[in-house]
Amino acid sequence: MQEQNINIETGAVITDCEVGSKSYVNVNGQREGPFDLLVVADGRDSVRKNMKGVVAYESPYPYGCLWTILPDHDGTFTSLPLLQQRLKSTSIMLGFMPTGRTHEMSTDDPGLVSLFWSLKMDAVDRTRREGLEEFKAKISSLEPLSAGLLQALTDFDQLIPAAYSDTFMPQLHFNESCVFLGDCAHATSPQLGQGANLALVDAWVLSESMKSHTKVADAIRHYDSCRKWRLRFYQMNSRLLTPVFQSDYAAIGLLRDAFMGPLCYFPPTRHQMLTTLCGAQNNGIPWTTIPEEEFMSYLDK
Repeated sequence: MQEQNINIETGAVITDCEVGSKSYVNVNGQREGPFDLLVVADGRDSVRKNMKGVVAYESPYPYGCLWTILPDHDGTFTSLPLLQQRLKSTSIMLGFMPTGRTHEMSTDDPGLVSLFWSLKMDAVDRTRREGLEEFKAKISSLEPLSAGLLQALTDFDQLIPAAYSDTFMPQLHFNESCVFLGDCAHATSPQLGQGANLALVDAWVLSESMKSHTKVADAIRHYDSCRKWRLRFYQMNSRLLTPVFQSDYAAIGLLRDAFMGPLCYFPPTRHQMLTTLCGAQNNGIPWTTIPEEEFMSYLDK
């Protein structure tokens, strides 16, 4: 397929899409189009929900988190490139993830840390009523080293509630001129930490499909067939892992604490974990990887 220049327009609010032999979008209240292809990649709360005829299933989780990004002045959590978590059974999870620097910041400025606190989404209002100091005290009790980081948390409005859900689409395209990428097509809870990775591979596979087919309809059907089963594997594993870290089942937490560490070092399960996390699983077949040349080709992208 011949490559064309693409004009990028920012600040456009798209409320719905009409998909037929030619497609249109409602942009800032105006009908725009026709377009040969619509790429819908606008996250979990997608315009897809307003599109007539598109089949998708949503399963919300009771648990989510409060998260914020804070400067790490003393380097406690940015000195090592590690996600650090503190767990108490399956109902409390506290995380600290190094998040780089803003583009305005020099290398002398403190690094940034994403802080997230697991809780049930129906408890957000109660947590707010209890007050910011009480919330910070809970964090400090679980991780005393967070005291310096928490000095920058001065207002509850700095904390953003994040709800999680599973999204399942039987097919990743609609009619012959619309395709779905990323969380709008396959959102999961973040326990595997693969949302961004899966979306990037979606984009690469779609690009390769467009290059290798002369018709848009054939390209998006090829994209669907390439991605569908690998995505099912990650969706299944995310759903299985979520109760291990966020649920009301304390017994699962005990089993996690007893077995997760050893499984990370036992060679067969370690191999399975690493190939899953680096995206090299072969359509979910245990202990197999996709061909090395295929895997390396999209790593190079």
